[in-house]
Amino acid sequence: MQNKQLTKTSAIILFLLAGDCAVTAADPPVFDLDPMTVTTTQANHDPFKYPDIEPLGLQAATSEVTATDILRQNVTTLTEALQHAPGAWTVSRGRKIKSFTSFRGQNYPYPDYAIDGMWFREFYELPYFFPASEIDRIEIVRSSAALTTGLSSLSGVINIVPYMPREQETQLRLEYGSFNHLNGYLSHSDVFRNSSIKVSLGQHSYDGETGMNAAEQVTTASLRHHWSPDGSLEVDSFLFFLDGSRELERALPPAGKGLQNRIEEFDPMQSILGGVRVRSYN
Repeated sequence: MQNKQLTKTSAIILFLLAGDCAVTAADPPVFDLDPMTVTTTQANHDPFKYPDIEPLGLQAATSEVTATDILRQNVTTLTEALQHAPGAWTVSRGRKIKSFTSFRGQNYPYPDYAIDGMWFREFYELPYFFPASEIDRIEIVRSSAALTTGLSSLSGVINIVPYMPREQETQLRLEYGSFNHLNGYLSHSDVFRNSSIKVSLGQHSYDGETGMNAAEQVTTASLRHHWSPDGSLEVDSFLFFLDGSRELERALPPAGKGLQNRIEEFDPMQSILGGVRVRSYN
């Protein structure tokens, strides 16, 4: 009898609590806030009124490969460095290993190349041999965003910014591997009161697998000069020289016997690049 009375009393208490909660949930308290005004400043990004300001929408179309990325990945050529760019795809055609780099599925036309903002139309044979040791960073501007760089390309631009130390510096790198694979690089730079200069020399050689006719050797030399007489003028100039030769590796099955037994080699490769860039600041 006592247990039944307790149960009945508990049911009444639970009913009263549930009713109280229902009333609270149906009628929540309302608070009145004083009027509030929010103001902010916004930079003017009108590309027609201010053509020297890059529109915000183009920032996502630009990416970089830095000298730190190149060092960590231990790459030796420009083509190898570009493989570590976001969305990059490198296509190699034939046994000559012509390397073409595209981004995000845009296979053709391929992006153009520039060195420190100077456009080079015929550069497609060099990325496979251009030494990564000469690169400070690579700026990849995709698609029509390249028009903001002043270069006439709708397929994008790969801008190579050469490495230029800010103090006196000497670098020596040597790598040796199988099949007499040798990579060597020597550079020295010096800084004066209002100018700096850098000279470098590189050597790459490779004997290839025995009997495969795959030997190659490339020698590079470069000279870079920076001059700034005051804070309103900067003059950058560079000269790059490449000389090399390369055998054409014998084909492997299922290629025909004629290609497998054919012995070929490239004509000697020679390239000279140079440019002068003047920047004026108001």
